[in-house]
Amino acid sequence: MKQASRSFFLLLGVAAGFAIAGSFLPGGFDALYFFMRSPRTDTVVPAQAYLFTVPLSWLGWPRSWQVLIFLTILGAGLAALAWDNRNWWFAVFSAPMVWNIWLGQIEIFSIAGLLVAALLIKRRVHPAWVGLMWLLFSVKPQVGLGPLLLVSWWVGRDRGFKALLWGLPVAGLALALTFLFWPGWVERWLVSLQIVHPNPAWVAAIWPYGLVFIPLAVLPRVADQKKRLRMIAAATLLASPYFTLYHSSTLLVLVSSPLGLLLSWALVYPASALAETWRMWGWVLPAAILLVDFTSHYQPILARFFHRLWPDHKNTVI
Repeated sequence: MKQASRSFFLLLGVAAGFAIAGSFLPGGFDALYFFMRSPRTDTVVPAQAYLFTVPLSWLGWPRSWQVLIFLTILGAGLAALAWDNRNWWFAVFSAPMVWNIWLGQIEIFSIAGLLVAALLIKRRVHPAWVGLMWLLFSVKPQVGLGPLLLVSWWVGRDRGFKALLWGLPVAGLALALTFLFWPGWVERWLVSLQIVHPNPAWVAAIWPYGLVFIPLAVLPRVADQKKRLRMIAAATLLASPYFTLYHSSTLLVLVSSPLGLLLSWALVYPASALAETWRMWGWVLPAAILLVDFTSHYQPILARFFHRLWPDHKNTVI
């Protein structure tokens, strides 16, 4: 209990430190120009995100960005702890997270989705929370679609698929509010997806080749739910038509090894010597995490399989 309290207060201090740094360092471009205002013609995410960011913008700039930073770091730490990852600082100090908060991005939604998912699976809170999880993960489908489907499957399997119906009023009410406040946002969002093109040098997607990673993530015999969720989260990024390195912030919440932290920075230094092209190598991070999970889990099974195919023959003369 004392260790948990110590870890929580340390997390609060780290989150506060990051937030204070936001008052001294330049940044927050995406938060200022895309999210801290009502959705316009160039909205790039579904409008349920603005139910949070618009009220946050009332704090003024840069306080709204500082609060966003604080809640993002706090949420990442709490989500990691909820999934039994005591090494939450690996995610918090990773290159994707630092890039996310400096840019003013909103990975906070998919990170919060992981926290709600842990409450549903580990704490078995009321299934109405499924609706909130749907809303959070669907803000960025390139990050949250796989985890959304997986956790929904777990809830339906364990509690009966009718339990998922409890999520409909929650998600429906939130979406109704978006249409009340911002009529026509769906059309504007779909148009913006066609006309807003990110810098190609930032895009790390390997679509459609990344689809080959999906079978690795869904193979059976993975009983560890955190590992399965991590594998699905990694495969979701790799299979997405649009993905950039900071999208890995959510995935790293589920990674307890320091190798994830080290690899994330290895993609920046010394890869930054490649000028702008270093960002295009962001897919290496989720690919490495998925392949490590795959090989560590299935290596004993594969070893037994090949041993049956080629048993040792001690008396064989060569």
